Amino acid sequence: MADCENSILTVLTCTGDRPFQFSLCERWQARQHLQPSEWIVVDDGHTPTITTMGQRVIRRPPSDTPVQSFCRNLLAGLESVQTPFVAIVEDDDWYSPWWLTSCVSGLQNADLFGESHARYFNLRENRWHVFGNRDRASLCSTALRAESIPHLVKFLKRERGTAADIHLWRSDIQRKQCVQSNMVVGLKGYPSGRQGAASGHLKHAHWPHDPERRKLREWIGEDVSRLP
Repeated sequence: MADCENSILTVLTCTGDRPFQFSLCERWQARQHLQPSEWIVVDDGHTPTITTMGQRVIRRPPSDTPVQSFCRNLLAGLESVQTPFVAIVEDDDWYSPWWLTSCVSGLQNADLFGESHARYFNLRENRWHVFGNRDRASLCSTALRAESIPHLVKFLKRERGTAADIHLWRSDIQRKQCVQSNMVVGLKGYPSGRQGAASGHLKHAHWPHDPERRKLREWIGEDVSRLP
């Protein structure tokens, strides 16, 4: 995929029966200033996801539960990574064009890199929230060196939940870097497609209400017009 033959980054995305979300994911990734050497897509949907950017697609049978889907898809993808760096890109979230550049830069001197103060917007409820996480990142805004993958695999094999990001950032990986770069927004509550497993997809009445999506526009600019 990359223009540069020496690219050291793989992007890994898990998806399934979320065609609209994945089409947006391709849009955000197509404009990345740094393109990965490979984009692995693990798909366990009942209907195969349409990909248009030369991704390597790993098809898996549908899982019985959201936790199984999350863990087994991510495991299948991580086992296929062949580059020194991997960035987890979730199919329903927004990414700045500079995000992958930031990941590669951060991993030059870290084994685990991510964005702090996670920003979430629930599209169904039109509510937003900024978390106070300073020393860990959400999985959607995490990148890691290949030698750190076993720490994530250990958690996923247990199939005990979707809090892989918390486990990973609390592990004994020595060199961690978490920065407030404001390059990722977790988008939850899409009106179509398979429901996500994370808590951000649920109702959160205490989150600030933003029916005109002014906060979202502040975060992602004119890209807000592409969202449902």
